[in-house]
Amino acid sequence: MLVRGVNPIIRPRGLNASLDEFLSVYGGGYLKSITSIVKDVSGRTYYLSKMAPADEEYPSFFTDLLDAAESIGFEVSGYVNVFADAFYAADARFETQRGNGKGLEFFVCPNKPEFHRHMITVVREVAKFKIPRLFLGNLGYARKDCCLCEDCRTEFAKYLGIRYQFQGPDAQDPEQYQKWVSWRMMKITKIVQRLIEAAKEVNSNLDVIPTFPVDPELGFLNDFKEGFGIDIQTIARSANHLGLEINPYTAILPSPDSTEFSKFVSNLSFMSDLRSDGVEFSMIHGVLENEEEYSHAKALAEAVGIKQFYTTIGYPPGFRALREERLGLR
Repeated sequence: MLVRGVNPIIRPRGLNASLDEFLSVYGGGYLKSITSIVKDVSGRTYYLSKMAPADEEYPSFFTDLLDAAESIGFEVSGYVNVFADAFYAADARFETQRGNGKGLEFFVCPNKPEFHRHMITVVREVAKFKIPRLFLGNLGYARKDCCLCEDCRTEFAKYLGIRYQFQGPDAQDPEQYQKWVSWRMMKITKIVQRLIEAAKEVNSNLDVIPTFPVDPELGFLNDFKEGFGIDIQTIARSANHLGLEINPYTAILPSPDSTEFSKFVSNLSFMSDLRSDGVEFSMIHGVLENEEEYSHAKALAEAVGIKQFYTTIGYPPGFRALREERLGLR
């Protein structure tokens, strides 16, 4: 993949080798650019942060990689998970809740000012490192039935101007439901824009790339506004660059000669209008395990005119549980 120009996204536990061993094999001649997970879905960082807890086993993985890059001669970008944060989600004050009051294991409520301040600090810390790109992953609400914590219900009740206890959106009340969708989009857009601004305040030349999942299991983009509270057009124009995470939860990409492939390309037609506004696109695919998966992913990138192609090396910790939470299976 390195020879073919695919940019790897790595985390220490996905390498199945030490960083020194990995670099001894791939660092000389093969490696031109690499992206490191800097804050994982565990909520822990691979550098010594003043705000976030560091990974106990790999507290300096990212900074060690940066040091190696400077001596060997390749560039390193960073990837920060935002609302997937198991460390904060374990605290009842920050967990995102379903209508039954149960919290999710990996996702925090996106409507917590203290967590916003936490993420702004992390983003500023990472932006200080010598990196050309910063990806922002796991943005938006976990899914359509979240978050219904007390803070969200109370704030939305005030937004509606009602005095009774709001329990959740009523699909039988179209006006209220649309206000619920709009309110969630407003909240997510505001914090994502603030994270982009925070990074740019530290390094105005930094390319900040919000990432979004494009997956048939998630309804492609049809469910973005209702399911995740994401206004992709507004956020795209704020960042001028989007990372499309292709099939993060559906392992197999369709064959280029299939109806499913054509449908996939059709669901990416929104890119044309954004490109006319100067928005760039990168494609991120999950773990590519064989030649066929690579060829399908490459064909999709070419079909929609994407040149920057990334793939992750190793699944994140607790991937099965995270996937089930995203898809509403648990």
